[in-house]
Amino acid sequence: MKRLASIVVVVMLALSTPAKADDNPIKGLIILNNLIKKLQNIDIKYEIDRTIQHNLEVWSRNKVYEKRLKQGGKNI
Repeated sequence: MKRLASIVVVVMLALSTPAKADDNPIKGLIILNNLIKKLQNIDIKYEIDRTIQHNLEVWSRNKVYEKRLKQGGKNI
């Protein structure tokens, strides 16, 4: 879990913009600390399962839509 948090931190730092440079650095550290605490409370297995289930549902709906298009646009 700590590895995931460190990856997120590195990505956040890589994507940070100069427009945020004038922000208070202490405020940034507090936000970062809160983000790390939230990441530690995430149930990764549940989130992965939920994402897979959602993607399968979307894929299924798209297949039904494509099938109906092939049948001449019936019931779209």
